[in-house]
Amino acid sequence: MYAYLFYIFYKIFDSFKTTRWLMDMKAIVCVFSLEFWILFSGFNYCKYFLHLNYRPHFFTIETLIPFTLLIGLNCLFFLKDDRWKEYVEKFDQLPKEQNTKGRYIVISLTIFLFLNLIFSIYINPPVGGWK
Repeated sequence: MYAYLFYIFYKIFDSFKTTRWLMDMKAIVCVFSLEFWILFSGFNYCKYFLHLNYRPHFFTIETLIPFTLLIGLNCLFFLKDDRWKEYVEKFDQLPKEQNTKGRYIVISLTIFLFLNLIFSIYINPPVGGWK
């Protein structure tokens, strides 16, 4: 599923015929963004439900370790030995109907995760409120 998520983002960028430059990196950034949204939402929910009044800073252990692990995981999973090319070839062989359904699922998942992120920020606003 992880590789298929990359594949769908890759194909979405491939459909824009004018932006073929670094399509693999763009797809990896999209996958990373979804992962980061999940982590940040989870952090916000933990703060909300555990009633923590903690404001994270980017350059702390709590944020740098997950951030680094996600980048490393994505690089290992997609960039090592150009594995992303194998994923694209493999999933290109699927029937068109299945890829169309997969595209809708990935787009729906992306919208859901984005709305989840927004909701987690809404229920747990920054310390000191919105300014």
